[in-house]
Amino acid sequence: VSLEAYEFVMAFKDVWTGFRNSVFYTACDVLLQMTMTILVAYPLSRRNFQGRSIYTMIFYMSTRVSAGLIPGFILKCNLGLFDNIWAVLISGSVAVSHILILRTCFQTAIPGELFDSAMIDGANHFKCVTKIALPLAKATLSVLILYCIVGQWNEYFTSMLYLRDQKLYPLQLVLRPIMQAATAMGQMDTSGMNA
Repeated sequence: VSLEAYEFVMAFKDVWTGFRNSVFYTACDVLLQMTMTILVAYPLSRRNFQGRSIYTMIFYMSTRVSAGLIPGFILKCNLGLFDNIWAVLISGSVAVSHILILRTCFQTAIPGELFDSAMIDGANHFKCVTKIALPLAKATLSVLILYCIVGQWNEYFTSMLYLRDQKLYPLQLVLRPIMQAATAMGQMDTSGMNA
């Protein structure tokens, strides 16, 4: 067992900045993504919501049909999000798969009569979400939060596209040139040994 690789990486001061940025991006992404997921999934789960099947189909179709990378890049540049942390945060703020999972949980795991009785007792939709839906969907919410954390922590491509300021780089982009340099040094050592 050797810790030389960790010593090598920790010698670079940018690693701590990248680590701080990754923690910040992950925390903000989880908060933003879960808020958006709950705000969309709850209305889609209500049977009396007008047009819910149309909205669900629109969300589902967005997973199958994409505008592409270049139009998305042009849009974000025109919105002034280039070299801005909001480009990283907004890119993953709505995960349609998470919305569909949470909507299904609200529909199947929580009886509709529970919401109806709360409404009769004077609860509004906000209370129904905070006092009934979210406490009964803790397991599903925990899994979705875990998905958000892992997804954002491993995300590097969006940051590579939209960030030019190295002070905003997440840990993955800070480690990339370090790993390339270490690989190149390893190849030089190996080629020197073969000669």
